[in-house]
Amino acid sequence: MRRALFTVGSVLLMVGCAGTAKQTRPTTLAKDDRAHPERGLICEMEQPTGSHILRRVCREPETVQVQRETAQSNVRELTRPGPHKVDG
Repeated sequence: MRRALFTVGSVLLMVGCAGTAKQTRPTTLAKDDRAHPERGLICEMEQPTGSHILRRVCREPETVQVQRETAQSNVRELTRPGPHKVDG
């Protein structure tokens, strides 16, 4: 009897835990919502580190381009063979 109750309880616990996990995906905005040509901004929904709440962040195209180039440069630096620079 105890074994049956333990098994049923374990199954219910696993089903309950599996059902509560909520998969969140970044909200995809329509193209009209992403670009603001009159203000020259590009807006996207971003999830800050350590948070599950999405925030709308707007940046100038030049800033977006600089961040993209910096990220690509960092990836290239870290993936090249040999010793790496260490800042600091």
